[in-house]
Amino acid sequence: MEEESKVLRRKLKVVSLGESKPIGKGTKYPFKAVDIASGKEADFEHWSKNLVEYVKAETEIDVDIEFSQKGEYKHRKIVQLYKGGNPVIKPKGSWTGGGNKRDEDRTDARTAIMCITDLAKVGKLEEIEASKSPLAITFRTWCKIALRVTVK
Repeated sequence: MEEESKVLRRKLKVVSLGESKPIGKGTKYPFKAVDIASGKEADFEHWSKNLVEYVKAETEIDVDIEFSQKGEYKHRKIVQLYKGGNPVIKPKGSWTGGGNKRDEDRTDARTAIMCITDLAKVGKLEEIEASKSPLAITFRTWCKIALRVTVK
């Protein structure tokens, strides 16, 4: 049977926590919760250590749940938790090194300069400047925004 899945945002009230279970290279953290909108209790799980401090008995959580079903087995996996409207799980590869906005702006400006220089070297800069494609327009807009910053 094919597996169907969808991700929906829900508010849950955690009822109880199950025993964490190491599976393969990860750890499964099962728990029971009530969907606040429907009032129905169900089994849920998450696989992120970052969520352990937020998923506690008798707490309300705002989450994205991946619902899937294979045969008769219903699977409810928490894929994101929001605290104050902000996601708790950062995307893989994202850096949260505590840098400030000015440093980020400088990095964007340097990147824009490198992109423009590389395009000029291969003779494509004029083509992009004249293009009306959405990608070219986005690139030009990003470069203009990034280059408003003075780079030292």
